[in-house]
Amino acid sequence: MDRHAAYRIRKRSGFRHRRLSSSAGFSNIGLYCSDLQRTMESADIIGSILGCTPVPLAELRELNNGDAAQLTRLEAARIQNPEPKSEMSDWRPYANAETWREMIQRTSSALMKILSCDAKTTIVVGHGNSGQALIQARLELPLELEVSFQFDVASVTELRVNQWGEREIVRLNSIHDS
Repeated sequence: MDRHAAYRIRKRSGFRHRRLSSSAGFSNIGLYCSDLQRTMESADIIGSILGCTPVPLAELRELNNGDAAQLTRLEAARIQNPEPKSEMSDWRPYANAETWREMIQRTSSALMKILSCDAKTTIVVGHGNSGQALIQARLELPLELEVSFQFDVASVTELRVNQWGEREIVRLNSIHDS
């Protein structure tokens, strides 16, 4: 992880902790991350500030690009399979890559593990595409919607279930403390 990203995570996490730690119920925290190094490092920083230990889940990994992993964009473009005219959820962009549907199923498995715990507050440190898939699964949005969210480094997305049992987005990609 680069020093600037680590600094932003420490700074933003510290500000949020001071604000949130005074809220009722913030002592029972579930902190989850993918099992990849960068998210584990970020989750360790957040966990040290909040006094909890992150739980790494392989199901929260980023979209698997198969044979295009570790290639430059130009190199990956040369081996990319043609995009379908419709139904992108089953498109396999590269040999041995994961489809969007497969990633949704994988992240949904992680979501079930996360929701089975009794934490009052849950924090997930993750990646862009798998984060989108996790939100799509949590909000129970149909796969066909092909949702897309942009996440900034150290941003916060807050989801909740309101008093009527409806799933809501409270904040999406917030980089501010309030």
